[in-house]
Amino acid sequence: MRWLVFFILLALLVASCTPKTQSSVPQSDFVERLYASDPARQMIGARLPSISFTDLVSKEKVSLDKLKGVVLINSLILGCPSCLEEIPKLNQLHDTYGDKLTIIQVDINPKDTQEQLMKVKQEIHGQDYVWTISPEAGKALNMSAPDVTYIVKNGKIVYGDSMVVPVERLDRFVQEALK
Repeated sequence: MRWLVFFILLALLVASCTPKTQSSVPQSDFVERLYASDPARQMIGARLPSISFTDLVSKEKVSLDKLKGVVLINSLILGCPSCLEEIPKLNQLHDTYGDKLTIIQVDINPKDTQEQLMKVKQEIHGQDYVWTISPEAGKALNMSAPDVTYIVKNGKIVYGDSMVVPVERLDRFVQEALK
């Protein structure tokens, strides 16, 4: 059922992103209500939970509630094409912001293994930001599906989206959070 809702929301998002002429009707209240009901958007304003996991790159323990500054958290599962398409976007943001932005790639599928995730990271040239498998973090962050993205500033969620987001949109919200 969640996937059906996800695909309906995705179809509405695509339809709302098509070019419109000046005489077109403004976005409907229905679409606005759908956006407002996005579970990730409902997390805006929440503090990060006290969840810890191991960064598979550095092998260090990461505690979400201890992170400072601006953090981008993205969920994925292996075998999800749109999830894999987001990795180059995260790489681009990592290149642009370096140490100013902490990026965390959270695999929320308990069936995925560390070896599989690290193989995908290597094949897609994922950079050395934080990579982890943590279904617990996914649950605590209301990441019930892949492609959920949060931007966090000093422990508080300032942006959330449950859709594949263009890198320009993410960049705009990261810039805003860095101010």
